Amino acid sequence: MALPVPPSKLVLAIVGAAHELTGHKRPPCYVAVNAVMARLDFGDIESGDIVKVDEAIQYALDHGLLRSDGSRPPHCIVVTADGISLIMKRK
Repeated sequence: MALPVPPSKLVLAIVGAAHELTGHKRPPCYVAVNAVMARLDFGDIESGDIVKVDEAIQYALDHGLLRSDGSRPPHCIVVTADGISLIMKRK
């Protein structure tokens, strides 16, 4: 199944889903990347799309929207204050 959103919206979707899964708690409140993917309901995505998801997460990490547990690719992520601000502006 191809991902239904362009990369910029994928970043926002990942950050938003992670924030929802934390119960809108302030950082640091980590959530598993697998839980974020389940929340977004992408189902069985193709290997090329997994790369897109990894790239979107890395983009969010590089731009300070998320922090990770330090693994590559990350297993757990936390939404930063900048990430929360961004998704609140989009609502």
